[in-house]
Amino acid sequence: SGYYLWPFGALAPSEDGAIEKVAAIYEASPALRHLQSGAQFNMTRRELAVLSVAIMRMIAVQSFSRLMEVVLAASPLPTYPSTGGADQTAVWDKLDLSDDDEVQQYIFECTRLSSPIPTTHHVARKPFSTLIDGEMSTFPSGTPVAIPLSLANIDPSFWGEDAFTFDATRPELRESLLAFNSVGDQSAGRECPAKALVMQTLTEVVKLLGRVRRKRQ
Repeated sequence: SGYYLWPFGALAPSEDGAIEKVAAIYEASPALRHLQSGAQFNMTRRELAVLSVAIMRMIAVQSFSRLMEVVLAASPLPTYPSTGGADQTAVWDKLDLSDDDEVQQYIFECTRLSSPIPTTHHVARKPFSTLIDGEMSTFPSGTPVAIPLSLANIDPSFWGEDAFTFDATRPELRESLLAFNSVGDQSAGRECPAKALVMQTLTEVVKLLGRVRRKRQ
């Protein structure tokens, strides 16, 4: 397929022009507007824009599906050695489903313990040195650096000794969560563009299915 990574790269094989419409937005963005075709990636600016649509869709499909499974307890949380895992339903079934903030705290804590996007990246703006396996290594400007969001979300030096424990009332959870490529709501313009939609959707689903669960118990 010319739309890459089928079926993730397709929005109904573009019969309605959906891919072209989104790609046109990307192509006109500040990031791509001044890119000379073939200069860096051996592809045209249009091809890069279409590929970006495919990548964004793939991320959206996989990450949202994964997060939905964890939040709805269709998939277990990771079994960390110090806790032996956690039962989301034990918390979900006690939530005040009329309180959106409480429901979202539950979603955020599920996300903290099982990040749907485990890693982001940064491109070094200047040379830097770091300790690796007991030795100092130096890297030049322009080096891509992986940032393990999933590890930062469970780092005991920040979250405390109970970092591996499920606690939906955790202080500063909303302000400090890194799962959406941001620190809470703060970012350098690269926060997940679907964050608001994801949270709104999950909040309504957790409330709706939570009520169904309680009627059946």
